[in-house]
Amino acid sequence: MYNRILGKAIIIIGYLIISLLMIIANPIKVISAALTKVYSGVTVTPSPITVGQNFQVTFSIREINGESITFAEITCAVLDANDIHLFNLDVKPNVYVPANGTYTYTASGYTHSGHLSNPGTYKAMARGRVPGGNWFNWLTMGAGVNPRTFQVVAPTVSAPTLTAPANYSIFNRNTTSSITIQWTSVNGANEYWLNVFPSGQSGNPIFDQSVGNSTSRSINISGLSNGIYIFQVRARASGGNWSNYSQSREFIADTPSSAPSSSSPNSGSTFKIGDSQTFSWTAPPVPDHT
Repeated sequence: MYNRILGKAIIIIGYLIISLLMIIANPIKVISAALTKVYSGVTVTPSPITVGQNFQVTFSIREINGESITFAEITCAVLDANDIHLFNLDVKPNVYVPANGTYTYTASGYTHSGHLSNPGTYKAMARGRVPGGNWFNWLTMGAGVNPRTFQVVAPTVSAPTLTAPANYSIFNRNTTSSITIQWTSVNGANEYWLNVFPSGQSGNPIFDQSVGNSTSRSINISGLSNGIYIFQVRARASGGNWSNYSQSREFIADTPSSAPSSSSPNSGSTFKIGDSQTFSWTAPPVPDHT
């Protein structure tokens, strides 16, 4: 009987020892009762953001359960319109938030190649991580917004100003083989497009293409028909949209008539005062002005 009781006691003691060892090996984690939410922001400025422009993201969190907390990391993630993670802005380590206190996150970004280089819709998401935990997205309270949707737009530039040739200039195709069209440089532009067409025939241009970053272009006019031609130019920044066309100008391509040829009287002829004399000449060919 005694041996049976002793055996049971040994078994119970063994279970207690095993349980104690398990507790030592796997201590119970105390979960913080602290609770934080985004109460201001997320704010993205400027709005919209132009490709190539700096921008800033700000948000503030508040602890509302009366217990302090330290986050391993806090950041703002940038997502595309389909919630695909693109990159994180500044990651702030070891962020302490006092009980009933606040913390404000601020970071700057830049729209460049690989980072928001394409116009479109994006999202800024406030995220945090406690020590040993995974990233989470903050809930909001009050005026807080998370995520914040923002737009990235293509850069725009103003239209150039034509400087040469002067409006309504007339060029003799017999003596002028080409003319040079010039315009002002536009701040921020790195490409120009020249458009030249016969008056009333904008759909049938004689020149309609990019001239790169040049601010002038020579146009051959010797092969043009006589008539009035319209020219205009526009600009754009890298990755941006074309500006409006400049105010247009006109030039006239012409083939002036040659001088008439005298046929009578002959060179060196003499006449008496009071006599009448007939003068005649050969009319030059009529130029084609169609």
